[in-house]
Amino acid sequence: MKSPRSPLWLALALVAPLAAPPAHAQNPDAISAALGDIEWRHIGPVNMGGRVSAIIGVPGDPRTFWVGAANGGVWKTTN
Repeated sequence: MKSPRSPLWLALALVAPLAAPPAHAQNPDAISAALGDIEWRHIGPVNMGGRVSAIIGVPGDPRTFWVGAANGGVWKTTN
């Protein structure tokens, strides 16, 4: 009777444990040192065409805001 396992399956079973290196805990001091030289910078849109000109909240509902844009658009958010 022929074995149900093909040579490809066997090769994958032998190589798969070698593909992922073991996980190691990272040193918090090394992470802090690496991030210590990073400066804050703006990564938002460069085009100022979507300027916000007004923001107003709904009294009694701290989760609802209306936002007015300089180009005339109005948006409502509830979260």
